[in-house]
Amino acid sequence: MVMWQMSDRTIPRSFRMVERFGVHTFRLVNEAGDSTFVSVRWRPQPGPTLR
Repeated sequence: MVMWQMSDRTIPRSFRMVERFGVHTFRLVNEAGDSTFVSVRWRPQPGPTLR
């Protein structure tokens, strides 16, 4: 538990580095009637930042 608290996952460096996820799952249906379930998750990508 201590190692998890000291890792990068507890306090993000900035709002840009926060992992986000949607709480809802959506069902998408195409014209043929085939459906698939979709859930949204945002994961930060390391790279150059705009200043």
